[in-house]
Amino acid sequence: MNGPMTTRREGISFDEKIACITLDVEEDYDDFVGAFNIYHRHRDELETLNALFRAQEAPLSAFIRTDMLARYDGLGEFLVRLAADLHCHSHSHRVDGPDSCAQIEASRAAFAEYFGRSPLGYRAPLGILKPGDVECIKAEGFGFSASVFPSYRPGAFNNLSQPGTPFFYENGLLEIPFAAFPRVRYTISLSYLKLIGLTAFRALVRTCGLPNPLVFDSHFHDYVVCRESLARVPLRYRLPWGRNLEKGTDFFRRFVDLLRDEGYRLITMSELYRLTKEKASCGSS
Repeated sequence: MNGPMTTRREGISFDEKIACITLDVEEDYDDFVGAFNIYHRHRDELETLNALFRAQEAPLSAFIRTDMLARYDGLGEFLVRLAADLHCHSHSHRVDGPDSCAQIEASRAAFAEYFGRSPLGYRAPLGILKPGDVECIKAEGFGFSASVFPSYRPGAFNNLSQPGTPFFYENGLLEIPFAAFPRVRYTISLSYLKLIGLTAFRALVRTCGLPNPLVFDSHFHDYVVCRESLARVPLRYRLPWGRNLEKGTDFFRRFVDLLRDEGYRLITMSELYRLTKEKASCGSS
């Protein structure tokens, strides 16, 4: 379960509607498969994602499991072409080890070695921040964390008391949480959209509205169908992931259209970080 996290102030909201599209770069299906078949066997489909994001005029922010940069030839170069904005998503995506600070440190070092610059953002694996992680993320020089689901997942976290908009921890680290519907706190991501379908999703938009800013999450498996990998996922996860299996790119297009209809401007996570810091500075002066 998540350790205690203390906020320094209430969540920060914006007058202008802002949204970020993010991608968690990890092996197939949250690493349940232990393989990256999507990258090895569906490269052509992955390459079409470049056209998808450009056609939607949606700048992509990718959070990378950094041990994959050395394990998979050409992955880093592909991500540079795909995403306008790159950050860290732990080093090996493990949450069962006792030393998550070592993961944070290794992720920062691997990113800096590969890309020749320090990373700005960090996202914890599976949205699980362990006690001490916030201090480690700050100590490693990250500008922000993008780890918190402001919702509830049995056995993993209960963040219902956390703000649904950016907030600061006591140590000054900025947290930019995943999007969730106000009131019901249902996560707004491509996986969760595919799970309930467009009709139910739009009903939630009408009933609950959307958060601002809005950080939308996705994975390669949300866009690209890899039945070989899905067949190896435990049944309790395979069934929900199998919902609307081939509709990921269509649902994504429709979601971005909905955002624009609602008046949202799409930017990167780095831009949102800068805007949030400026707004916080103005509010405290």
